[in-house]
Amino acid sequence: MQILFILLSLFSTTLCAQAAFNAPEVDAIAYDDSGNYTFFQKLRNGNYRALDLDFDVKYPIKDNFFNFLSPYWRKDDDEYSEEEILEDNTEIIFTKDISKTSFQDFVGKTYLCDTIISSEEREEGHIICEMVNNHTAVLARIANKIPTYGFGHYIIDNHKDTPRWLTFDTEQYAILVLKLKDSKQIYLFIKENGDLEKVFIPMGDKIVLIDEAKYTFRKITSEIYNLKNYRYSTRDFDDYFEVFPKGKKYEIIDIFKNKALLGTYDTIIRNDTFIITKNKEEVNIYNQFFQKLNCGKIKNAHLINLAVEVENEQGVKYYDSTGKSIPKSALREFSCGTR
Repeated sequence: MQILFILLSLFSTTLCAQAAFNAPEVDAIAYDDSGNYTFFQKLRNGNYRALDLDFDVKYPIKDNFFNFLSPYWRKDDDEYSEEEILEDNTEIIFTKDISKTSFQDFVGKTYLCDTIISSEEREEGHIICEMVNNHTAVLARIANKIPTYGFGHYIIDNHKDTPRWLTFDTEQYAILVLKLKDSKQIYLFIKENGDLEKVFIPMGDKIVLIDEAKYTFRKITSEIYNLKNYRYSTRDFDDYFEVFPKGKKYEIIDIFKNKALLGTYDTIIRNDTFIITKNKEEVNIYNQFFQKLNCGKIKNAHLINLAVEVENEQGVKYYDSTGKSIPKSALREFSCGTR
C-alpha cells in the first residue's frame, strides 16, 4: 500500500472572501426524502412562515453558460404549525440547536461520514467532505484500491496493479454561508445553476449534512483523507469560475462575483487541473483548489493535461496537482488501440 503524503510546504492557499447571505429571520430548516429544503421563520403566535431560497441568474458573457447568482427569499404568506411542517418533511432542525462557528473553522479541514451505511457501500470507499477553499466544497469517496484505466490521460508513476488510495465519485459545489441570528452560521452547497444540493450544519462535535437524508460527519486529521494529497481534476471549473478583464489585466471571479485569486494578472491560462498566472516576469502556478504550488523559480510553464511542465532552476520538470515532481514517463495517454 502506498499512501501519498505531501508536505504542507509544497503549496499555500490564497484565501479570498467567501459568499455570504444574511438570514436572521430563519428559525428552522426542514427537509424531505427527495432532497428538498424549506427554511422557516417563527411567528409570535408560535406558527411558522416558509422561506424558500432562490437565486437571480444573470449571464455576463454572451454565448457562454457561465452565470452569476444572487440569493433572495421567496416568502409564503401561509402559516404552518410544527405538526403541519412534519406532514411533508422528514425532520425539522432548529437554529437554537446549531453551534456557533466561523467559516474558517472548516476551510481546509476534512470530515469523514460517520453515518452507518451498507457493507457494500463501505467497500466502495469512505465518504469525505471538505471545504477546499473559500469558494468550493467537495464530496468524494476515498478507497485503497487498484486503479483502472480507460481511454484518457493519466499519471502512472507506480506499477499499474499496485493498490493505492484514490478519490472517485467526486462532486463539486459552490459554498454560500447563511448567517443566522446569534452569530450562528450554516453552509449551503450550491450547484452552478442555483440548485441547493446539501446543507452543512455544525451541531456540537459533529457535522450534520442533509440532502434527501441526514448524515453525520466528524473531523479527521489523517493525511490519508485530505484532498490536498490527491491528484484531482475537476471538469466543473468553467461552471463555477470565469476569467474577466480588469482594466488591462485579468482576474478570476466565482458565480457569486467574488475574486477567486487576490491579484490581477497580465495573463491567466487554465485547464481542469491548473491555473498559470503571469505578471511581467513573475509566473505562478495554482491547482484547481487555488493552492499555490511550489515549483521552484519558474521561468516558464505549460499545461499538459494532468501535469504542468515547468522550466525552473533545475531545468524542465513536471508536477502534478499536489505539487509533487513526477517523471515525464509517468504521463500516459490511452486511446483506442493503445494500452
